Amino acid sequence: MSPNNPNYGKKLFVLAIGGSQFGIVVVAGILLGLWLDRKFGTTPWFALFGLLAGVASATSLLIRIARLVKKGPDDV
Repeated sequence: MSPNNPNYGKKLFVLAIGGSQFGIVVVAGILLGLWLDRKFGTTPWFALFGLLAGVASATSLLIRIARLVKKGPDDV
């Protein structure tokens, strides 16, 4: 992916969106876990599970986005 490629900006945008989605998914998992911890009094177990689930989901999402970007200019 070189800056001279006409689809460089499009691919860069898709990767930037993927990076921000990573953070959103992880934070959402933690917040859901904290809410469940307060509801059931199980601190910190649901928060830790939410963190791990968020990281796993976000990593899966980033892998799919990277594969999409790697495929080719018409697929993005």
